[in-house]
Amino acid sequence: MSRHSKNNTATHHFTYREKVAAGHGTLKRRYGKDSQLPFGCCCLCLKPILEKEEPLASPCGYMYCKGCIYANLLAQKQQIKLDVAAYEAQEEGKLAKEDAEVLAAERKLLESTLGVNRQVDFIKSVDERARLQLSSKIDLETTAEKAKEMQRTSFWVPGFTPSAEVVLAKPDEFTKDPMSGKALKLKQLMPVHLKRSDKETKGESVVMCAVRPLS
Repeated sequence: MSRHSKNNTATHHFTYREKVAAGHGTLKRRYGKDSQLPFGCCCLCLKPILEKEEPLASPCGYMYCKGCIYANLLAQKQQIKLDVAAYEAQEEGKLAKEDAEVLAAERKLLESTLGVNRQVDFIKSVDERARLQLSSKIDLETTAEKAKEMQRTSFWVPGFTPSAEVVLAKPDEFTKDPMSGKALKLKQLMPVHLKRSDKETKGESVVMCAVRPLS
């Protein structure tokens, strides 16, 4: 038996103490007051909602100032319009690209069938037309080969730099609750009547209970 055979790191499996130290398993934590929003505060501006600010509650139970939630939903609508316009432009570009590819394939097939690479003046003689066809074929092949070789060896050139195509997913066309992420409409917000006590607890005003007044 070697000298270090009984060390904790010599076993082929984790001990319970090592698992706890590594953070495996179920972790239990108690959230403090600083990590929880007090009742009667706006979830967007994090400030206590006063009666004059007309507090509104979402169907999920989150409370907002009227001005904050209105501004948030308006910003979402404006962003949705921009996203939808960008998505429609992307789809139109895809259709145009497909049409261009089909047209290029048809043109290539037609040129291969006719045996010409560019428009030739048929008024010229047969020898001149044959010479023009041969020179154009050589020029095109040479240019294509040069471009292919340049792309292989000089990939850092801006014209040959590979780029990933950004594909936009279809955006949602409805506004969402900023906290829960569920669909939320303006008419679904419910007004909340909050009455705060004149007394302050630890420097903060407390929302009074509607059933039993604060003693």
